[in-house]
Amino acid sequence: MTVVTTVAHILDAAIHKSLMNDEGRSPLVGNEIDIIIELDRIVKEFYVDAARPPSAGSGERNDFFGETASVTLVGGTKVLPVATWTPEFKNASGARIHVTTQAAILDSLAPPAPAVYVQKDAVFTGGRTGDPGSTDVLTALFTAPPGTLTLRGDFIGADTPATASTSFWPEWAGNRYLIASIGKYLAVRDGIRDPTEVAVYDGEISATREILLALVRGINIAKRRSYVRIEGANTTVEDIMFQAIASIGVSDAAIDQLADQNEIFLYLDKIIQNFYTMAATPQELGGFGSGDYFMTNSTLTIAATPPALPNASFVPILVDAAGTRVHVVKQIELAKGIAELAPAAVVQGNTLQTAGRSGDPIAADVITLYYTLRPVKLVKLGDFIGATTVDDATTTKWPEYVGDRWLVARLALYLATKIPEPSQAVVGRIQKDIEEAAAALAQVVGVSATRLTAHE
Repeated sequence: MTVVTTVAHILDAAIHKSLMNDEGRSPLVGNEIDIIIELDRIVKEFYVDAARPPSAGSGERNDFFGETASVTLVGGTKVLPVATWTPEFKNASGARIHVTTQAAILDSLAPPAPAVYVQKDAVFTGGRTGDPGSTDVLTALFTAPPGTLTLRGDFIGADTPATASTSFWPEWAGNRYLIASIGKYLAVRDGIRDPTEVAVYDGEISATREILLALVRGINIAKRRSYVRIEGANTTVEDIMFQAIASIGVSDAAIDQLADQNEIFLYLDKIIQNFYTMAATPQELGGFGSGDYFMTNSTLTIAATPPALPNASFVPILVDAAGTRVHVVKQIELAKGIAELAPAAVVQGNTLQTAGRSGDPIAADVITLYYTLRPVKLVKLGDFIGATTVDDATTTKWPEYVGDRWLVARLALYLATKIPEPSQAVVGRIQKDIEEAAAALAQVVGVSATRLTAHE
């Protein structure tokens, strides 16, 4: 495509829209340098947003302005091309290379090999078995920042501002957004405008940006407002954190003052562990549903040395080879003669043993266990919500289509209430979101919506 939009197109349209095209109407008309600087800032910030990967925001793609470059890890390091966001990488066979941090490598918290880490403008091998070697050729996928706008004739989004062919700016969707943004800038700088005019610009900016994001990022704004992920990947701790922070409208720096990452990990892990226990508890044992949404099964053989049970969120349901339910009883109940009738077994700690009476399972009997595995502890940004094996997305059955919204709102409320003077409007909106999300999640999984809205 051939881009024809220049700085002059945006400035002239914005000034005309602001009714500031008459000579002498405002000193801003004769001071275009400041306006061009503001336009350059807006364009560059949008390119950063466009390059943000799906794992760091609510989008399905980040390659609308993308390009590629080959990098060879000579000596285990390579200087990278200038990019608006940390590049993504693939190896010669096309497999994705994880991008992590040096600290994560040192603390053994990094994703499995192959992986690299990026510092400043260079990429380094993770240095572990399976990580890229010192002569491996990688393909970097990235978005380069557009050239700096300084003149009226510069082309929007162009790598070389004076050359139209180096721009891929989607002018059919993006120009209205830029015009509205500069219009608001002029209205605010003018200092004498009716506040309603600024509000009108805010509405136009929001509406036109939605259209532009839908094109460039594949973002469904209606879902974004409800904190629902749409990229269809398994939910990670980072997904929940990003959306929760965005929903309360504070900066990452401000969040760091309220709660460090480890505190957030602990809070999310507590919420998830409690949720899985609720989901695993059947009605006959005090639960609110069948207790089988996350259920799986396996077998154990009764032996003289009691076999170990799986790491379950609730006491397993036991069935013998004939399909008969095996009651779970306590040793104290057996001693008092008040235990359930045979067949029965005793769960002690994490082991299973026979109750030892006539009709109870005996050595070599095979017992089928039905249970909900307890999710692994959440300790890092890349951990998958509900996964029962570390770093394995295939082991989670977390219903993200209804669960993410609830989890995001719970974390958002936790963070919002740590702000010294939280906005009551924001807190009220989040509480309402928790109630709505809890109702949907409770219906799907079979738990108490009231329990899901209880604040901790």
